[in-house]
Amino acid sequence: MTLKAEGLRFARPGGRELFGGLSFGLPEGGFMLLCGANGSGKSTLLDILGGLESPLEGRVEICGDSSREALSLGTALLPQEPDHYLLGADAREELELAMARTASSRAGLPPSGADAVAAAWGLVEILETPVETLSPGQKKRLAIASALAGGPRAVLLDEPFSGLDWPGCLALLEDLRRLKGRGASAVIATHEPYLLRELADCWLLLKGEESLFTRDPGDLKRLPEFGVRPCPGD
Repeated sequence: MTLKAEGLRFARPGGRELFGGLSFGLPEGGFMLLCGANGSGKSTLLDILGGLESPLEGRVEICGDSSREALSLGTALLPQEPDHYLLGADAREELELAMARTASSRAGLPPSGADAVAAAWGLVEILETPVETLSPGQKKRLAIASALAGGPRAVLLDEPFSGLDWPGCLALLEDLRRLKGRGASAVIATHEPYLLRELADCWLLLKGEESLFTRDPGDLKRLPEFGVRPCPGD
C-alpha cells in the first residue's frame, strides 16, 4: 500500500474524540475522497497523514514507513488556506522550493522546471511577482501547482476547488488525472464530490467518531447522513 492508516483515534485536550479507530489503505494510484460536515475532522486527518499531527492511537505508513520524516517527504499537503503554505518570496521561488522538497521521494508527475509548471498552470505572468501581492485566486493556484510540482507519492488536498474559477478547476482535474495515471495516490477533502467522482476509487465519510470507508458507489446515497450534499443522480 502507498498510504495506510490503522486504528486512528484523535482528540484535542478537552475536545471530543474523532475517527473512532479508523483504518484504510490506498494502493499505488488510489484516490480517496474525504467527505463530512465542517468540524468532522477532515483537515485534522490530512494533518495526521502528512505527519503534522500525531494520533492518540494508531499509525500511518507511506510505502511501509511510519516515521514522520517519511510522511513529510512522501506527501504533499495543501491546506485550505494557501497563505499558510506558501514559503517563497515570489512565485518562481515557491515552485522551486516545492520541487526541491520532494527531490528524494518523487513519484507521480515527473519533475519539471518552474517555467514548465508555470506554463501548465497559467502562472507565467506572475513568476516574478511577490507572493504577498497575489490575489487569493492566484495564491490558491500557485499553492496547488506547488503541491503537485515535486511529484509526491501521495497528495493531500484540503478543499482544492475553493477559490478557483472554472478554468482553474478544469486544469486541476487534468493534473489529477495525470497524477493518478503515473501511480501517485491522493486523499482529497471536498464538499464538492461530484467534481471528482470519476477519479475516486474509494470514499471516506466522517462524522465525529463515526466513519464509513467504502469502495461501493451505492454507499454514496448516505452522503446526506454525513452532512454532505449528494452527488447529482444519487
